Amino acid sequence: MKLNKEVTAKTDLESGQLWQVGEFHIEIVQLGKTLCHYRHLRNLNQKGIPVRLEQRRAVEKYLKQHKAKLVGNRKAK
Repeated sequence: MKLNKEVTAKTDLESGQLWQVGEFHIEIVQLGKTLCHYRHLRNLNQKGIPVRLEQRRAVEKYLKQHKAKLVGNRKAK
């Protein structure tokens, strides 16, 4: 039996996270068990951006597929 020596850091989605995907950002607004509310921002200072709703797995897959980087968290714990 071989052991996988590669350690991959999996970051779970949380409300308030800000992800950078190329030249734009994705802000996670709210999370449920299966659904994710998010905003697609071109600039961090944009106002009035509508919230989109998508399956949580689809958002996680999109972020992983496009090698998104976690920039920060807008909500303080």
